[in-house]
Amino acid sequence: MSAFYMVITIVLMVAIQFIIGFLWYSKFLFGKLFMELTNLDFTKIDKKSINASYMKATITAILKAIIIYYLASGLFILQNVSSFIFILLIAILVIVEAFNEHIWSGKSFKLYLLNAAQSFVVIIACFLVAYISYNNF
Repeated sequence: MSAFYMVITIVLMVAIQFIIGFLWYSKFLFGKLFMELTNLDFTKIDKKSINASYMKATITAILKAIIIYYLASGLFILQNVSSFIFILLIAILVIVEAFNEHIWSGKSFKLYLLNAAQSFVVIIACFLVAYISYNNF
């Protein structure tokens, strides 16, 4: 696969992460529940803080996309490994690791489940994009 297709795939995975996050936490899906569980008042958050959060989220999304891309390309090479089971195990590992944060944060279990489910969907979607891209290009 050429570097051009790799960059395009990574950019697509970053966009997918933000699109899923936007939809997941929108009023159309779980936005009202998220607002209830976090007790945040977004009208009182300053613009500088929001911009810093978006920057951190972008950097994290890029790193996650790169890691998933290389894991998916390795799965394509190792045909004897069940790719789908491996992807599910990684997604579950991320969710279990996030439970540690939940234990110490003092936030509700419902909020943890909401965020963990979103992470699971993002990881599966990104793996599928990377795998399809690596397989076809």
